[in-house]
Amino acid sequence: RTRVVKDWAKQWSYGRVYEETIGPQLRTIVDSLKAPRIVIRRPSSVAHICFVATYDTECGIATYTKMLSHSLIDAGFRVSVLAEVTSEHPVSDEMEVDEHGVEVYRCWSRAAHAWVMAEEILEKLDPDIIHAQHEWTMIGGGAPALRNLMASCAGGRVVTWHTPDFPANPAALSEFMLFDSICDLHILHNRAKVPIMAQQCVNGVTHIA
Repeated sequence: RTRVVKDWAKQWSYGRVYEETIGPQLRTIVDSLKAPRIVIRRPSSVAHICFVATYDTECGIATYTKMLSHSLIDAGFRVSVLAEVTSEHPVSDEMEVDEHGVEVYRCWSRAAHAWVMAEEILEKLDPDIIHAQHEWTMIGGGAPALRNLMASCAGGRVVTWHTPDFPANPAALSEFMLFDSICDLHILHNRAKVPIMAQQCVNGVTHIA
């Protein structure tokens, strides 16, 4: 019994735990810190835009995204939408095409902390720009999943922030800064907020024309 207990204790000695668990984790962290934090892309032409938004449902952002998508198609762009799953639109990896030619995929939920299907579809689509129509209180627990999704895109990354009270709302400001680490451009509703928020972040800030 003494031998068994000693053998068990050796498995949990500091040296062994460090070698098998702590050391590899520390090396992973150090290696991740060596990676560039900001990706600089050379300018390129844009032919395909992919929105991440709720779509074709009773929601102001859904309506805005649909109008914008149709306008872009009229201007000659290809438009895809990674759309939120709703009661009337269940999850599916099959593409729908709306009446104006927008390619729609129902592939994420605001309650989910990982959007695996959305990431897989985005990888196949490989758009020139990913553009999240983000009402900051809407995404909630799905915010990390949205950040991971956008970070996985090799193209340009844009977020339109609908209705947050920048910079007075600390929670909205905190989320804004987290997205600033992975996006190229923030679009705000209020022109007056642009110079204020431009001082808060690394990347570009503009407003809805």
